[in-house]
Amino acid sequence: MLSLLTASVADAADDLFDFSDLDIVDSPGSENEKETAPPEDELQKALPESIRTVLGKLERFSAAKRKSLLKEIAAGRKVAAEILVAKATKTDAVTRAALLSEAKRVESLPPELPLVEAAGASSAPASALAMLMGTWKNSTSKWANTFAADGTFTHYNGKPGYWRWLDEKRGLIVWDYTPRMQYADLVQFDLKSNPPTARRLGDDGGLWILEKTASAGIPAGKQGKPSEPVTKLATHEAATRKELETLIKSKNAKVAAWLLQQAKSLPAPQVRVIVERASELEGKAGNSGTATGSPNFAGVWVWSGKKLEFAEGGIVKVNQKNAGKWIWAKAVPKSLIAFVLDTGDTAAFAKPSKSKEGVLYILPVNGKKSEARRE
Repeated sequence: MLSLLTASVADAADDLFDFSDLDIVDSPGSENEKETAPPEDELQKALPESIRTVLGKLERFSAAKRKSLLKEIAAGRKVAAEILVAKATKTDAVTRAALLSEAKRVESLPPELPLVEAAGASSAPASALAMLMGTWKNSTSKWANTFAADGTFTHYNGKPGYWRWLDEKRGLIVWDYTPRMQYADLVQFDLKSNPPTARRLGDDGGLWILEKTASAGIPAGKQGKPSEPVTKLATHEAATRKELETLIKSKNAKVAAWLLQQAKSLPAPQVRVIVERASELEGKAGNSGTATGSPNFAGVWVWSGKKLEFAEGGIVKVNQKNAGKWIWAKAVPKSLIAFVLDTGDTAAFAKPSKSKEGVLYILPVNGKKSEARRE
């Protein structure tokens, strides 16, 4: 009787964590995408194959759904543009020019960006969000990222990623590519430059100048109000985006719960990786937390004659006084911190040296690389 009860509980667990809903049917060209997919990070490689398989399915599912939505949005915008052009043939010269201009904007706007900014959205020219939303590229290459207000971005090659604020008032963000890429960037936008520019700092210390090449949709209710077809399409797009993100969040939560259940039977080093990955899926990744959870950053560091500490709650202390804020630049592994000080012009990465014990490298957006040594 006991064995039957145990078996029924196990069957129920299998039903609860059935991940067949994450299966994606390969589409033409998918083999090429698999060949160029970024590698897993080293910590995730150490996990059991069953866990890596589920995580891989989840990431492919999310990426495929987002890519499919972008194609759907682009197709809808092409139809809307054709409607506007058709309308333009039946009106006066002034209205015709406005409709043709709107048709061009609708069809050429990157599908990651909204046709019309939501009412009440931050749209003042000096706002950091208005500055960020749009497409940014390196001035010397084809590299480009297109940022959306929901905390996501799309790389020019179609790969997705996430961004979050380090300091909105200073126009500072950190972005992280997915799936499981080793790289993160710290970017500072010049909120006063015209045309808009930014400085992009890689976690390897590389620095690039970015230029904005495309902006988000026009603000709702502002001069140049979009025509009815565009307004309806924008409303439909917003609802569809929200529906997809709700779906992806539900899948993330399901996998996170399964990961935490699997962690009960795994060794401590793997448990730490799984718990961090589950937190990331639950939307808790990137929260400042405490750096004492990572021995690489715990304690007090002597840096340029000052005592630097990454304290509880995302607080940076200098000489034991609150002096700024920090966040994890990558959710997994926790081996990179982005921080900003309240005074001066300091926004930087902090990363442990791989060859020097008790040394942190400080990589600033403005300035030269330096070392901090554990007190």
